Amino acid sequence: MSDMSDEMLSDEESAEMYRQEFGEGEHELMFERLIDGPHEEQLDKDRDETLENMAETRAIRQISRGLPTVKKLTIKNFRRKNDDVADLMTTGWISLEGSINAIQKKQHITISLEQLYKVVESLCENKMARTTYDKLLENVRKWIRGFRSDLSEKSSAGGVEFMKAVETLWSDYCQQMLAQLQILIRNVFLYLDRTSIRQCSRESSLVIFREEIVTYGCVLKKLVDGILECIAEERAGDQVDRSLLRALLRMLRTLDLYKQSFEEEFLTNTTTHYTHESMSLVRTLETAEFLLYIERRLKEENERVDFYLDESTRAPLLTRAEKCMISDHMQDVVDNGLATLLTDNRVQDVTRLYLLLSRVEGGVPLLKTGFSSYIKRVGKAMIMDPQHDPTMVEDLMTFKDKLDVFVDTCFGTEEERMKFAQAEKDAFDYFINTRGNKPAELIAKFMDARLRSANKEASDEQLDQLMNKVITLFRFIQVRKDLYLGKDVFEVFYKKDLAKRLLLGRSASVDAEKIMLSKLRQECGAGFTQKLEGMFKDMELSKDLGVAFRNYCIHETSLGRLGEIVECNVNVLTMGQWPAYETVQVTLPKQLNACLQLYEKFYDSRHTGRKLQWQPRLGQCVLKANFRPGCDKELKVSLFQAIVLLLFNNQPSWTAADIMMATKLEHKEFVRTMVSLSCAKVRVLHKMPMNKEINDNDVFTVNTDMKEMRFRIRISEVQIKETEEEYKAVEEEVNQDRQYQIDAAIVRVMKTRKKLNHQLLISELFAQLRFPVRAADLKKRIGSLMERDYLRRCEEDPNAYQYMSAGVSPVLNSAVRRYLLWISYDGSRFPEMASGGTGFGVVDMLYQTISESLFGARPNSNPLHDSLKLSPSSRTDAGVHALRNALICQVPLELATLDATIENKNSCLRKWNRTIDMFAPGAMKVNDLHSVSAGFCVRRHVAYRKYTYRLAVIRDWGLWESVQEHPSTACFSEKDYAWRLPPGFSPEKASDACKLFIGEHVMGSFYKHTAREKRRELHSPSAVRNILLCQLSRGGLC
Repeated sequence: MSDMSDEMLSDEESAEMYRQEFGEGEHELMFERLIDGPHEEQLDKDRDETLENMAETRAIRQISRGLPTVKKLTIKNFRRKNDDVADLMTTGWISLEGSINAIQKKQHITISLEQLYKVVESLCENKMARTTYDKLLENVRKWIRGFRSDLSEKSSAGGVEFMKAVETLWSDYCQQMLAQLQILIRNVFLYLDRTSIRQCSRESSLVIFREEIVTYGCVLKKLVDGILECIAEERAGDQVDRSLLRALLRMLRTLDLYKQSFEEEFLTNTTTHYTHESMSLVRTLETAEFLLYIERRLKEENERVDFYLDESTRAPLLTRAEKCMISDHMQDVVDNGLATLLTDNRVQDVTRLYLLLSRVEGGVPLLKTGFSSYIKRVGKAMIMDPQHDPTMVEDLMTFKDKLDVFVDTCFGTEEERMKFAQAEKDAFDYFINTRGNKPAELIAKFMDARLRSANKEASDEQLDQLMNKVITLFRFIQVRKDLYLGKDVFEVFYKKDLAKRLLLGRSASVDAEKIMLSKLRQECGAGFTQKLEGMFKDMELSKDLGVAFRNYCIHETSLGRLGEIVECNVNVLTMGQWPAYETVQVTLPKQLNACLQLYEKFYDSRHTGRKLQWQPRLGQCVLKANFRPGCDKELKVSLFQAIVLLLFNNQPSWTAADIMMATKLEHKEFVRTMVSLSCAKVRVLHKMPMNKEINDNDVFTVNTDMKEMRFRIRISEVQIKETEEEYKAVEEEVNQDRQYQIDAAIVRVMKTRKKLNHQLLISELFAQLRFPVRAADLKKRIGSLMERDYLRRCEEDPNAYQYMSAGVSPVLNSAVRRYLLWISYDGSRFPEMASGGTGFGVVDMLYQTISESLFGARPNSNPLHDSLKLSPSSRTDAGVHALRNALICQVPLELATLDATIENKNSCLRKWNRTIDMFAPGAMKVNDLHSVSAGFCVRRHVAYRKYTYRLAVIRDWGLWESVQEHPSTACFSEKDYAWRLPPGFSPEKASDACKLFIGEHVMGSFYKHTAREKRRELHSPSAVRNILLCQLSRGGLC
């Protein structure tokens, strides 16, 4: 045993070495963390390794100091006999127990720690380690049971006092055990702890406290109930001792009682609490307040975890709270509260609702559905209320702007915002078409009102923003794929209003008008705005014609051929591009009639083969009126008002019946005119009797008591509200136009394919038509073409159709008469000139028109059908827009009455042009016809032809310029062309224009010069025209 003592370090040496290595207090800190923290094993391992290496450290130090080291020799003790072991256990434990009791009571021990260490070592080496350890635990149990009495006194009080007693006991126990284990393990039981039953002392002490104190009797239940009661009081708004709760819950976690004894019951109480509380508050609070309540409660629960609950409780706690407060009530909140938040523009509250619903499964889809339902409900209410019509478009734009703010601000990530934006778009698409075509009409009228006063009310930037908003609403209309004709109805009303703005000079800004057209073109394509752009072109050409007409009048006056005439401005409009106006026959004053006849003479001198048809309905006049001496006024009136007022220059008093007979106005127009002159705010005429009804016996005189102070007075017309019949007429016009377009598309497809299956034909038509159409409508049009012998079913396949070309019927010998036809056409609208190609060309269109005019709806069934022939004068250059081209039309003699009289001739021209315009508006026009002899040859007998060339300079492929040259300047490919020049021709200006044509030019082909892809292609040599010389020389007709 003496060898063993030499081998071991003394207690003082060991303590000194420990302090030198780790310093004072290091072991206490490590042990405290062992009790409180989750790293007991790692820290214990570090401590053991430290103690085991202490002797080695000492040897290293001696070597570093140059001192000799002592080689240690270990000699095992002799094995004792059984009786000696029993005596050793009895005597040894007595000395150990006495020392342990003294340490527990904080008394002085009489035996040295080294002797006690040797006793423990001897017991362990004699296989008494387990017995020693059990006796140590039993001693600790007896010691800890002594605290029960103090705890039992506090248990009767319960609540916070009891919780504090448990916390105090736990704190004291930890401190006392720390002190005991410091002394006992480091100095007495170190050998036992290191060699025999490692890492059992600390765990056993916790088990003892759990069994002897916490789980003894009803201590644990009272403790958990007290903690839950404190949490309930805190949720109710009371202040609680959070440090006490934190200490007790950490004790339960350390003793492994947190999950099984506290957490489950805590979560159950949480579910019960928030279920009852939220059910009560959702009925009493407003939606915004209820959302704030949920947000506050979730924040409180998060803080509760941060302060005293275990981190593992956070997820299940929030899940249960969210289910009780959000999932169980989100349907009610969305159904009953979302509309209020959106209506009141509560952006912050909607954001809060989104964030809360995003925490639970199915919350965001439910919110998106509610958002869409709200838009549909509110939007439909706006659309369906007729009283809302005057402000509907503006309200829809405001509504859309408000919803866009919600989408951009409230709904999280970019992906989520896109989903809500799509829901908004779908909802607008739904409700904006629930009232048929009315929104399309109101949008067109809204733009009419804005474009009349655009520069007065808004800047260019504001106007551009307004147009973008209108286009957005228009986009919702035109995407419908059913029977609604919204897009086309918009075009009809917009064209009608645009015509009034242009013809009456009410457009505030031409630039604004063109910007709106460009936006419509970008949205719907060039075909949608073709007629609208043609209206502007007509107005520009009319201005040029007006200048030329005034010069013409000056020239005629200087030659003495013309007396004083009324100043007159005429707008020449292309039929088919402008709205169809009903022709009104009225009696014009002599002065105005003379002016119009002069203009017709002037126009015929410039354009051969064209006919002017006057439309007085939209005419405007400025009259100088003298009501009495000193009361001169300038009246801006309509043409109908001017016709009526000029009658009073002949006699001072007229009856209504006499005025109507003298002017030949229709009754409806007559009533409107007379009411505006005699019953408006500014009364030009005095009516007897004085009421707003117009009867035949009413007498009208000039109002000599005119008291209007202004010199220039605009007399407004009485506005007529659109009736249901007019709405039906608009819809019928759109439907009729679509029918012609469908018929033309069917003929084009079948002429190209010759034979085609029904389903393939339907698919091809869906691809070609630019507007939504149903398969049933296509089937009706196919049937109509079959009735007219354009198509027939194939005998071998009833589901297929065959195109019936000319010549199907038997040929009969029939005498014919030849006619010379003068036509004009737009080459970009046709794939070719002559018939027999792969497309529907100029001659095909004319042949079909004349054929139906002569032989009826089923021309192929008429035996004389094959006698009808059309022969063009030549194939024109590719891409040509012919202003005047000649064809020979061969007609059966039985039907050759086309120009028998002037009435027959004009009737044929009107009928043909109306039919052509229905199929292809503005594409072609038959200008004149007259019979010719059998030997007549176009190339030999026709004196001139007019063409308009579209030219593109080679060096600039990206820019295609449309050059409409004077007829006399067209000398292409070293060929000479002779032209009949109109009156007023200027040789000097034409010579200057000729210089522009010298060089190489690329001629487009039919169709292709409008295709962007063709513009990028390299030109072929055959398309190049090299103009070497372009000059004028005077000569006769060839």
